Amino acid sequence: METADLPENINWPNLSVSQTSIKIRKFFIWLLVAIVLIVALATLLRLNAEAEKLDENFRTPETCPNTLSKTDAYEDYSEFKQKEGLMHCYCLKELVNDPYSYTDINFKDINPNEEEKICEKWFVNYSAKTLYKWGGPTIAVAINQFVEFLFKSFARWECHYTINDYTLYTWKKIFLVKFVNISIIALLANIKADFKILNDFGLLDGEYNELSPDWFRNVGGTLCYTLFLEIFFSPQKHIIKYFTTITKRWFDRRFRCDVKDKSDPTGEKVLTNKK
Repeated sequence: METADLPENINWPNLSVSQTSIKIRKFFIWLLVAIVLIVALATLLRLNAEAEKLDENFRTPETCPNTLSKTDAYEDYSEFKQKEGLMHCYCLKELVNDPYSYTDINFKDINPNEEEKICEKWFVNYSAKTLYKWGGPTIAVAINQFVEFLFKSFARWECHYTINDYTLYTWKKIFLVKFVNISIIALLANIKADFKILNDFGLLDGEYNELSPDWFRNVGGTLCYTLFLEIFFSPQKHIIKYFTTITKRWFDRRFRCDVKDKSDPTGEKVLTNKK
């Protein structure tokens, strides 16, 4: 025996929709969920691939030496093909010490035939790599916000019989997409595991096969940044809606405010249209 739903909890116009029709509608909504997740995964994999290409130009070491000469950095860059990534360390140090003139650094004192401004090239490369690194979480949060709006809009099309079903199924899909988009996709893109079928699609073909300090610094830092953005931006639409409603109400009353009626002892009576 089941308890009957309260009348105010029932979507009466949807009772005429058949169960078969509702199942078909749910199938298309879940298909949309899968497409969104595939797009999010493909976007992150693409950003990671572009970041790896940039890392080939200027390798970023886990740690930089305390003392580093200009000659050592140039030799590592030109002769050893950035075996140690010392050029990154040298240019980064010069950027911190003198951000206004580091791009004018040249290496003609070491190699008179060297015309390239290596540190300027490094800065462009490093900026693009940083953009790819932190652009992924930003895109993930943007997709999450879009998904929440999309699923709330399509939930009415599913024609649920009750308001409880409408709320339950809507937030179940939103939670699934956000959880996978924030955590699972990042793991699939960065973990290194020998699964040829998945590796061919760029999955489990990352740089890390263990939880190293470099993992926590790069992947862990990215996850924390994603969570921060998600927590910060999730309530913003409600705050914006609140102030938008107040502004419209104020405009509708010709820029006049409500005031309390001082003659009312309860203090609950409001006089409208008062300057």
